[in-house]
Amino acid sequence: MRRASVGLLLALGACRALTDPEPRAQLDLTIGTLVSGELTWRAAGGLLHAVEQRDGAPVFRASCPEFSLTVETRGPREARLVVRNVPAGLRLVSQPGVLGPSAAPVAGVPVAGLHLGLSWALTFPPGVDRVELQTEPLGARDFTFLAFGDVQRGIDRFGDVVEVLNAEPGAEFVVVMGDLTNVSSDAEFDAIDEAFSRVALPMVLTPGNHDVYRATPFQQRYGRANYTCELRGTRLTSIDSSNAELSPTAWRLYEDALAAGREQPHVVFSHIPATETFGVRSGQWNSRVEARRFVASTAAANVDLLLFGHLHTLDRYELAGVPTVISGGAGALEERFDGIDRHVLSIRVEAGVPAVRVVRVDP
Repeated sequence: MRRASVGLLLALGACRALTDPEPRAQLDLTIGTLVSGELTWRAAGGLLHAVEQRDGAPVFRASCPEFSLTVETRGPREARLVVRNVPAGLRLVSQPGVLGPSAAPVAGVPVAGLHLGLSWALTFPPGVDRVELQTEPLGARDFTFLAFGDVQRGIDRFGDVVEVLNAEPGAEFVVVMGDLTNVSSDAEFDAIDEAFSRVALPMVLTPGNHDVYRATPFQQRYGRANYTCELRGTRLTSIDSSNAELSPTAWRLYEDALAAGREQPHVVFSHIPATETFGVRSGQWNSRVEARRFVASTAAANVDLLLFGHLHTLDRYELAGVPTVISGGAGALEERFDGIDRHVLSIRVEAGVPAVRVVRVDP
């Protein structure tokens, strides 16, 4: 075994998350609602969360490019919605008189200095104190997204990964399977945010064990750790496995997501594999019984693809018939069980069936 692989085995043995997963899952349930002055914003499924204020308006980050929300007023008749981490040209729909005189979809206006940021002017029609908005349904069709995991100490050379992501034609968003940081410090998250500001696509994230050494920074920056959304008719679900287990609340949220996605294509992504094939120390969940429960539930709900990180290598296998890919090659110390160095995944969903292609960063 290569020396790098030995070092990684030792590191994995000592890298369990240090915080309790249940409070994180409970915190998820509070994300998505904001009371700001006389306005109350509520995002369905917690898919929007406020990250800053800009010109007196809250700036929300979208966990997924498709979302819906309600806005209630106790006084103001006008408001401004600002959302970042959304694709250019994204359009919202609402009842007549809210975004425009009709119910026609309205494109967001780019916000100067805000990466992938758009804004909309909202009006509460006479006698209306609560309005509903949602992204224009993108429609079920074939599409491509990208995925990677495990940056950790590799942030200094992450520029090569950014170039590969931006060069992939036709991709609509990027799924990240955790371990953005090494010790979940503010400086590390700042560096990741700067790197992500150079990626031309929205980022859809789940935390890794290295991202939750401190309890809340990941959720403060990126929103819920456990969530589900629909993108072009395909369900996409993040599950927080960063403690090598699921908390009771995370289990409930996962079961709800499985029920919602039973009749549609469904991609589930998480950090630590429920089970893996290399036999790496601390490379999978703590409990074989819980892992079996996860695999059985996933297969019974007709999930089409499982994506994991955590191991700094590439592997493809099946769990109870569900295609499964581990990809932790975005810069963390390479394990190279497959002989591949840094890489990302390009995933094409055609007729609801995901096909995975490996894109090398290093020759």
